[in-house]
Amino acid sequence: MTWFTFRFLWVALPHFRQSAVVMAACAAFGVWTVRVMPGDIGAPYVVLLFCQLFTASSEFRLPADSGHLDPLLVKGALRHRLALAHWALSGGPGWLAWVVVALVEAWSVGVGEAVGWRLTSVASMLIVSSLAWAATLPTTRFLGGAFWVLAMGLLGFSADGLLWVQRVLEGPQAATLEGTLSSVVLVIAVPFVFLVPAARTTVGHPTVLTSIIGLSGLAVALGVHWVAARDFAERA
Repeated sequence: MTWFTFRFLWVALPHFRQSAVVMAACAAFGVWTVRVMPGDIGAPYVVLLFCQLFTASSEFRLPADSGHLDPLLVKGALRHRLALAHWALSGGPGWLAWVVVALVEAWSVGVGEAVGWRLTSVASMLIVSSLAWAATLPTTRFLGGAFWVLAMGLLGFSADGLLWVQRVLEGPQAATLEGTLSSVVLVIAVPFVFLVPAARTTVGHPTVLTSIIGLSGLAVALGVHWVAARDFAERA
């Protein structure tokens, strides 16, 4: 990745700048919350994660097919770097806002009590940033985040869905295969689960966290491969 690639994407795709403004506002809200209302410490991370669902859902196919990215796409051997730069710009503002809020939170309540530094919190942010980005590359902007919110809504308003969440949190330990798979699916389906105290045992199990990191890396790898292999010659 070169500075030219980042700068070109930043100029050619204005939604990156819009995402930066949104995440700056989220960071300001988060800093204010952890300083003024330390008892409601999870609120800024819910807002950050929710916004990340949409800012990371950054389209690629439509601007590429329209010719907006031709100066970069003609360098076929460097397409993987282009994809990684696109991923970094899609999720970067959210991660920067998260770090700012987490640093202020750690200064306010201590690292041991800081929600933003828990591995379950970081894993939730990672899976959202990776899956939303990869899923939206061939579609339209925000689609990945929209479907994710729809799935969470259906799960939350379903009696069977709520019972399933309760069974996962109170069921077999994540050391078992069933517990690991159920916990990983729960994090993907409801990434906000890291705020539930009962999730610290099941979702926070090393096998679950390792699986989430692995799935996140796989999503990014598949997204990079799609950008590198697709033919963008035909204009939309």
